[in-house]
Amino acid sequence: MTKFDIDKISFDDEKTWNLICEGHTLGMFQCESPLVQQWLKKVKPRNIWELSVVIAGVRPGSLKSGAMDAYAAIKNGEQEPKDYKNPVIKAVLEDTNGQIIFQEQIMCLGSNLAWPDLPEQDRGVKVDTLRKAIGKKNQQKIIEIGKDFVQGCIRNGTSQEVADELFQVIQNAGRYAFNLSHSISYSHIAYKTAYLKAHYPLEFIATYLSYAREKLDKWEEIKNLVRDSQYFGIKVNPPNVNSKNLHFRITGGSIDFGLKHLKFFTSATAKLLEKLPPITDWRQLFSICFTDTYGSRMNSRTAKALIVSGAFSDLGIGRKVLLNFYNCCEGLTPKEQEFIESEMVKPEYDKITSFPILLLQYLDPNKPGRAALPKRKPIIQGMAQILNLTEADNASWIYNEEREHLGCPLTASSIDGKDITGSHTCYEANGDYPKNYKVSVAGVIEQVYMTTTKKGKNPGQQMARISISDNTGQIENLPVFPELFSEVSSLLAQRNTVLLDLYRNNQGWIVNSVKQI
Repeated sequence: MTKFDIDKISFDDEKTWNLICEGHTLGMFQCESPLVQQWLKKVKPRNIWELSVVIAGVRPGSLKSGAMDAYAAIKNGEQEPKDYKNPVIKAVLEDTNGQIIFQEQIMCLGSNLAWPDLPEQDRGVKVDTLRKAIGKKNQQKIIEIGKDFVQGCIRNGTSQEVADELFQVIQNAGRYAFNLSHSISYSHIAYKTAYLKAHYPLEFIATYLSYAREKLDKWEEIKNLVRDSQYFGIKVNPPNVNSKNLHFRITGGSIDFGLKHLKFFTSATAKLLEKLPPITDWRQLFSICFTDTYGSRMNSRTAKALIVSGAFSDLGIGRKVLLNFYNCCEGLTPKEQEFIESEMVKPEYDKITSFPILLLQYLDPNKPGRAALPKRKPIIQGMAQILNLTEADNASWIYNEEREHLGCPLTASSIDGKDITGSHTCYEANGDYPKNYKVSVAGVIEQVYMTTTKKGKNPGQQMARISISDNTGQIENLPVFPELFSEVSSLLAQRNTVLLDLYRNNQGWIVNSVKQI
């Protein structure tokens, strides 16, 4: 196998740039946040320079000043670039569509437009003073250097109007203007990580999942990565105690969930699993949880987490049945558990549905010690009667349990089995669509962010922004504007299942209606 050298990859790889332009950049250096993903989809960079503009331009200064909006609109042919009618300004700002994005552009305008007539040392001091005054938001210094900048521009042939306008642009954009050399360097690293993801998605996502525990919110990270894997057609399998893999690992074309990343999984459980043979019989589950057959016992929270997340799927028994069985056994006394241990090896108890019969055997008055059971007898009989070992799993229950213990659902969605479906899945709706396009999406509300309108005829009105998911992915930051919000606010609850009608404007999807599923 040829050794792979990341430093020798092509920076003109179409597959990589397509990935970046589509905003599938989770795990990509400096490009993971929804904000950056949004701007990547707007700008659609196709080279390192354009990528560096996005990485630098998502800083507060460029966004607040409108520089990035203008840059994207000009790049996409929606707006004409401003013509300052000055060759120096054109040379400095031409590569960013007439917008100030980088610190170095401010310094070049000072050096080449305002103070080119000064001696080199004096010019350097002026330029550095300009950079520091704006960067540190020192209002007194900004006023002083602003007057000096405008006077210098006029002295060197720039009109008063252009000089004043340009300094206002510098002041607005420059406060948080990013360093060009850093941005170019970041862009190279970002591209390399995107290249690895585009060409080796299975290895990339499996590795990234295993390091999710290093993040501040590992559950959110796992959820996002699992959804991201769906874009590449990669399945993440539920945990399995017989696989014994503590971390995420590749099996064929899919990824096995790492046991260590399961909620309530302990280091003691990891050591116990090392000793265990393959678990293929319900009686083995009883042994590892309620006896010392393997030197130690699995604690209750871990056992239940493994059961509800599907880690005992090799038993061929439903998760609810196993949970009911476990809860019943947990309610037995140590002496009763010992009896179960001694009797369950008999062949007539090979199926878990025979467990109630085994439980009632403990009440046999003809066996030694059974005469002392008057207080426990009704309890045990009641347990045997209410123990449901035929209860079927349902999608909504599995969805909630996997979400709780794995960070995200892997095998079910709460909308599975519902009669109402949308015209598009979340994954499909995340594609590119023209303005005024309409879709309907059925899914689960993941987040609800209450806010107020800032523009329009009546600013300050109550509205919301929501995120919705299904088993194919998630759509984030969907606005529910005031008029609709007043009608459907009771439906906008986390984990509620709804059908959304969406329509497209220049900024993205907008919620047109919300219906309960």
